[in-house]
Amino acid sequence: MINEEYITVTRLNKYVQRQMSRDPNLKTVYLKGEISNYKVYPSGHHYFTIKDDKSSISAVMFYLFAKKLQFKPEDGMKVLVKGEVSIYPSTGKYQIIVRKMMEDGVGNLYVAYNQLKNRLEKEGYFKEEHKKPIPKFPKKIGVVTAQTGAAIHDIITTIERRWPLCEILLFPTLVQGQGSAENIARQIRYSQNFHLDTLIVGRGGGSIEDLWSFNEEIVAKAIFESKTPVISAVGHEVDFTIADFIADMRAPTPTAAAEMAVPDCSEISNQMDSLNIRLREVMNKKLDSYSQRLQDIKNRNMFKNPQEIYSQKEMDLDMSKERLNYSANRIIMEKESRFNRLKDSYYLRNPYDFADNKERIYTELSQRLKENMDDVIKSKERSLIRAKEFYTIRNPKALTKNKEQRFLEIFNKLELLNPMLTIKRGYTLTKKDGKVVSKSKDLEKGDRIEIEFSDGNVESEVL
Repeated sequence: MINEEYITVTRLNKYVQRQMSRDPNLKTVYLKGEISNYKVYPSGHHYFTIKDDKSSISAVMFYLFAKKLQFKPEDGMKVLVKGEVSIYPSTGKYQIIVRKMMEDGVGNLYVAYNQLKNRLEKEGYFKEEHKKPIPKFPKKIGVVTAQTGAAIHDIITTIERRWPLCEILLFPTLVQGQGSAENIARQIRYSQNFHLDTLIVGRGGGSIEDLWSFNEEIVAKAIFESKTPVISAVGHEVDFTIADFIADMRAPTPTAAAEMAVPDCSEISNQMDSLNIRLREVMNKKLDSYSQRLQDIKNRNMFKNPQEIYSQKEMDLDMSKERLNYSANRIIMEKESRFNRLKDSYYLRNPYDFADNKERIYTELSQRLKENMDDVIKSKERSLIRAKEFYTIRNPKALTKNKEQRFLEIFNKLELLNPMLTIKRGYTLTKKDGKVVSKSKDLEKGDRIEIEFSDGNVESEVL
């Protein structure tokens, strides 16, 4: 024990580093595997993991080599790398420093991820119409995550700091490994019984393998069927899982999920103070305005001298009474005057004279009507006598004699124009196609014609 020499961890790690740098088999190593947990830092250095189905190794590609890449590395991509195996003294973790990297296809997990994502997208799981709004002022929030770890700690401390009025219910679950996906889905469904305002589902960062439970279809469907609005908080900002696309809202980290789920009580308090100040200002302005209006009303003459209100009305009443009396007296006077005229009229004082006058008028009208009737009858009698003495009435045959003579004259003229008389006198009538031919030039050689005689018809051909 006395001769034993104790060394520091740093010294040990540097010794191992020197030994590894001297080993020619570790100076140049060729590896093939699948990229996982790929990150690019602001310095331009690329940090990731290369793995196969059983093992993994940390890798770093410094900026000078990374800028020569001909493709964009992504998680799940299969690659061929050339580099040197070394150890990072600060952590004692061995790694491969990559100098050259080429594509070698796509990893199995990456293929499965894209296949499920594309299928769920076609089935409408990602549509905005299915997204539920996140309540602004929740009273009860559920969290589906691991019972221990940074994620639940960050969520609880953030919610308690921002919105201490909210109750937090933890639904502990496995977040990676065998059976974790089923466990997550079961806890999501179980949380529906607690009338939550919001449900946060997630975990801290990790490789694609660590986060894979949130890429399982059973978890995606549980989130989609949840009646409670779901905030997905899986991994870090660069990590995207199927759960992120299905959830009603995606948070880059668990802490950000807690911030999205609840308002900041200090901000609410500041807003309330601001609104309170504005409300007081508005109320004061209103009070000042109404006070001024009240003062203006109080200063009106009618309030200083209220007797003027009924004095004016009394004057109006007196004027109305005067107009009413004047109108009534005028109507009475007109009626009295009319009555007096009627009372003093001749006919009221001599009613028999009125009757005699009407009788005289009736007698005159009757006499005039009788005289007019006699004149009309005599006029009609004279017209009838003249009609009887008219020549055509006494000699009716005279009406038809002239008409008969006119008819014979017209008939004789038509008879002279009758072509049959010409034929009877020895002439003929030539027709072509049923029409009379009057000129020889209307005929051509070979025409068929019909010649009509007084005793019959003959068909001929023009030669």
